[in-house]
Amino acid sequence: MTTLEVKPLGDLTPHQWKRCSKLNAGDMGNMYDMMREQRYNPEALAILLRKGRGIVGWGLLIPTADLYSWWGMTYYARKTTKYNAQLWIDEKHRRRGYGKIIMDEIQRRDPKPFVYPYDEHAGNFFADYRVSAWSEHREANLKKRAA
Repeated sequence: MTTLEVKPLGDLTPHQWKRCSKLNAGDMGNMYDMMREQRYNPEALAILLRKGRGIVGWGLLIPTADLYSWWGMTYYARKTTKYNAQLWIDEKHRRRGYGKIIMDEIQRRDPKPFVYPYDEHAGNFFADYRVSAWSEHREANLKKRAA
């Protein structure tokens, strides 16, 4: 059975912080860096997806108003989206609908979040949702539909 827990990023326990720190793209992505930078932002949220006692995936929501341009926050993105959203599913648990569970919670909080579809696989996932993205990511990776 899976459960979803949403909490401020700064309220993660040391165990949750360590697990989420490992569940990201590492040097290939921004999730860990954003996580560290926004740790004490009370509006930054972590969405934890648990299976049994373990965390199998998680989402990171950072208010777009709190991010700088080097994170891709353009004037347009700040006006049209509430959150910068990223999610990661443990590789052993992919293709089981867990990403959809997290993304549904993300969209409940922001109907059109800003995302980074950094490759074709991520693009195919995000193409099923109404999202905002950098134009180069949208053109290269969101093949099905771009908002």
